[in-house]
Amino acid sequence: MFEMGIGSGDLDGTFCGPSLAAFAGAVTDALDTGTAFLSYWPTTFAHSSGRTCIDWEIRS
Repeated sequence: MFEMGIGSGDLDGTFCGPSLAAFAGAVTDALDTGTAFLSYWPTTFAHSSGRTCIDWEIRS
């Protein structure tokens, strides 16, 4: 599975996992442990609606 930067000219894409299931597993592992997925770190914040939301911080 690849992330494509449509509109940015990134035609090669970034490899995110061998399947959608592996990608979903890696993302949920990052959320559970608070560790990075690729260069993205999950953080949570309270939305004005009162719901908790996830933001992904880009770190090198």
